[in-house]
Order: sequence, then C-alpha cells, then structure tokens
Amino acid sequence: MLIHIANILILLSFLVKEIMYLRLLSIFGGFAFIGYFSLNFDSVQWSGILWNSLFILINLYQVIQLIIERRPIKFNERELQMKKIAFPDISDREWLDLLNIGEWKTIAKSNYTSSIFTDTIVILSDGNLKCSHINRTSTNLSVGSLIGGICYLTGETVYEDISCSSDIEMLAWNISDFRVYVQSKPQVSASFQKLIGQEIVRQRVS
Repeated sequence: MLIHIANILILLSFLVKEIMYLRLLSIFGGFAFIGYFSLNFDSVQWSGILWNSLFILINLYQVIQLIIERRPIKFNERELQMKKIAFPDISDREWLDLLNIGEWKTIAKSNYTSSIFTDTIVILSDGNLKCSHINRTSTNLSVGSLIGGICYLTGETVYEDISCSSDIEMLAWNISDFRVYVQSKPQVSASFQKLIGQEIVRQRVS
C-alpha cells in the first residue's frame, strides 16, 4: 500500500505547476517510500531509506528558500521612490538585490572632475547636478538621472566637470559588480538599457 501512495504523490508532483506544491508532494512521497522500505521487507532496506532521506532534505532546503524569497519585502520611502523612478518594471526581489550590491552616497555642494564617478554607475536620488561634457556642452541632471551608463557601454566617460548647487544624494554601483548581476537578469538589463538610452539622448541634445 505504501508503495502505491508514494508513487501517487510523486505522480501528482509532476502534474502541479506550482513549484512549492511540487516540492511538498515530493517530500510526502519520500516519507511514504521510507515507510515502504522500513516495513515491507524482512530486513530494513537502508539504501532506499538513505536515498529518499537525501531527496527529502534537498526538497526541504528548496522549500525554505522559496519561503524566504516569497516573504513580503519592505522598502523605505527613499527606496520606493527610486524604484518607481528608475526601475519600475523589475520585481521587488530584483530591486532588493540591486540595493544590496549598491551604496547610497552623499556629495557635498562643490565642483568636481568626472573622476569621482570612475568605474561607477550612479542614479541621482536627491538634488541637481550640472555636467559639462568633453565636447563643451552641458546637461542639468535631476532626480532619477543616470550617470555612467555610456561608460558602462564604451569604457569611456563623456563628462569632464560636474558641479552641485546643493548637497546631492545618489545610489551608486561598481560597474563590474553591476555587470555581473545584470547578465543573469534580463528584466533588470532591459530597464537599465532604457536609462542608458535616456542618458545618450540628454548628451546628444545638450
């Protein structure tokens, strides 16, 4: 009887579309197999018990990971505003990943050279910047503007001098870290390409 219950549970796990149900049914099926190998033979079949115990542990680990991933994610007002402006199309989990590999920075009112953004991608979260381009044109940047997207594509900066009329706040990522993450996240990559497109347009029309 136990062998039939186990196989029915495994069969049902193949039929469900929800991965959580698949994992849970596989776990229950594994316990039924353990019962079968323990009670239906003259001697306990340890090889079957050990293999199914391993399968149960793997599925339990995956269930725990799914529960963790599906927990509601809480963002503060600043983080929610930045997501809405810069990355509205990505999931909350992907936005949390970007926040974890990024860094919030504050720059005091002053004039700087573009070297402060070397190897860095930046999105303004508060304040305004005036950027002078190498071709002597200039661009005023506000909240949600990207700096470093062109450098991300070409390896060269298009900015020469940067001035802040007030203290500014930004979310910054190391280009190498950002590139590694985006390679496996097509939706994040698509959203970032939109920001790069906006930066290119600003640079050309300035």
